[in-house]
Amino acid sequence: MTTKVHLAVDGRGLPLSIVLTPGNVNDATTFVQVLDGIRIPRATTGRPRTTPDRVLGDKAYSSRAIRHLLRRRGVVATIPER
Repeated sequence: MTTKVHLAVDGRGLPLSIVLTPGNVNDATTFVQVLDGIRIPRATTGRPRTTPDRVLGDKAYSSRAIRHLLRRRGVVATIPER
């Protein structure tokens, strides 16, 4: 029995979104949940941003579906090819 923490952080390493899953869950299947959980506070008043400017990921996130999702949301992807 293991667990896996899926985490989105900002450029300084501060957490933006956390999803906890069983250890046997693939990273790419929880990507949408992690991305939807992001709330970036604004410097002034107003609703928090929900879409980051850029996403950095490792080869586990290199799939056509993830790249299409990011492109559709207007997010720049920096993910190495397999």
